Amino acid sequence: MTDELIKLLKLDKLNVNKDLSYVHFDKESLKVHIYLDIKFISCPKCGSINIKRHGYRIKHVIHSISTQEPCHIVFHASRFICADCNKTFLQANPFSEYLTRISYTTKLLILEDLKSHTATYSSVAALYNVSSRAVINIFDSYIHSTRSTLPEILCMDEIYTKNLTKRKYCCVMLNFINQKLVDVVSSRHKYDLIDYFSRIPKKERENVKYVVIDMYVPYIVVAKSVFFDCKIAV
Repeated sequence: MTDELIKLLKLDKLNVNKDLSYVHFDKESLKVHIYLDIKFISCPKCGSINIKRHGYRIKHVIHSISTQEPCHIVFHASRFICADCNKTFLQANPFSEYLTRISYTTKLLILEDLKSHTATYSSVAALYNVSSRAVINIFDSYIHSTRSTLPEILCMDEIYTKNLTKRKYCCVMLNFINQKLVDVVSSRHKYDLIDYFSRIPKKERENVKYVVIDMYVPYIVVAKSVFFDCKIAV
């Protein structure tokens, strides 16, 4: 495997064995077979360095980062056996997390692309040859956003999210002044929203002077229940 290809696939920081590693195409995807050099290894059980290679175990990892075609790393992880205690163990996997099939690099690129205001889960999924559900799971696992402070003029509306959440619709809240998102609640039901707002300090809720909503009755009930002396615009 050439140095240029290793850099293209963003594998240049790893100890890739260029003599053993190779690439081939099949009907479904580009397969990059990777073997890693081993500089030093010890038994995780007894600490012995009297270790022998005991074959390989193959792991497939999605790594579609530099090609429009699906790309998989086929990692030939060395299997070892300790000559002193007979413990068998595998070479560490630097490509992906335990029990996952998407590489660290692919996840980072997915999260970077999701920063765009025009990006959708489906468009990013198509770009990296993964499912929309995989992109959603990556976003939910690594992004933990906090809500903004309730503004003086709060807009409330709903969007259809049946395929993404347990509820059919979620409630979206917007700051009318700066047009920035305040928060998204996974339900537009009256009692769910009252419970959500009740967890916000009373002093902060008192800052809301106007609530802009449509004619959806639960929103009117919620606004009158959790805000104080606010005016409702429908």
